[in-house]
Amino acid sequence: MRRHWYEREHPRQPAGAPGGHGGEFRRRVTQPWLQALAGFNAGRMTYEQVLSYVDREDFVSEPMRGGASGGARLREYADGTRLVAKTLQWNDHALNEIEVSLIGRAIGAPVPTVVPDSIEDDQVLMEYIVGDTAVRRLSGFSGSQYWEERAKLTTQYARTDPGILLGLLDLITGQGDRNAGNWIITPFGMPVGIDHTAAFDPDSFDPELLEPPYHDSGFAREIFTEQVVGGRRYTDNPMHPEDIDLAIKRIDQLLDDGLIRQSTHALTTGVLMQARRHAKGTTRRIR
Repeated sequence: MRRHWYEREHPRQPAGAPGGHGGEFRRRVTQPWLQALAGFNAGRMTYEQVLSYVDREDFVSEPMRGGASGGARLREYADGTRLVAKTLQWNDHALNEIEVSLIGRAIGAPVPTVVPDSIEDDQVLMEYIVGDTAVRRLSGFSGSQYWEERAKLTTQYARTDPGILLGLLDLITGQGDRNAGNWIITPFGMPVGIDHTAAFDPDSFDPELLEPPYHDSGFAREIFTEQVVGGRRYTDNPMHPEDIDLAIKRIDQLLDDGLIRQSTHALTTGVLMQARRHAKGTTRRIR
């Protein structure tokens, strides 16, 4: 039997584990500790729920509008569920989407649930997030006014509790493309990050992890870093130190369960350790 592409990338598969169509991913991701996590993702689809649609063919699909990386299509299933099927240019991009989703779930950051979609490489299936992209909210502006309003909108949402955790996620994953088309404002007023193909670029990370990784995220800049001559530096942030410790513990568990790459673990936990030195908050946010 041909092994699913995710299982080829994450080969820690015990004898007798189910194979094909992400069977090993399904086994790993449905463990109770991960299923119990909600944070700002409460009420959204679980990994098990999205996985239940992987083999279904009772859907119609259409191309998605906007700046989604790769070929993204909106699927509507016979039961009314809408999901996004996304074919990426590179296998690493598909892994990035899945791993950022898992780390986001682990730390409570608002991002979609993403699973391997197909036996073919570079394809994922993800939760559809209802709402407006930030760029749609800014459609009435142009020129310098657009950039001014974009900065105001980002600041407004970056300073909320879910925005702070999204900024932390963007920081530790080196999110290279959090443009106004890559985050959504839900009807409940929550920012949700989408499109994480540009994460984990090794060239974005300081080899010693002493300097913050390069990121193109107003959420991370607003809360965790600032530009200085010759680079970037960490700023004091509102995270509680014990929340940073909890985030590291959960990412350790993702590695132990074979759900993320060793390199992903090293980069994210290394950046978290640096951010902890500047964590001055007294409010717990990670649940």
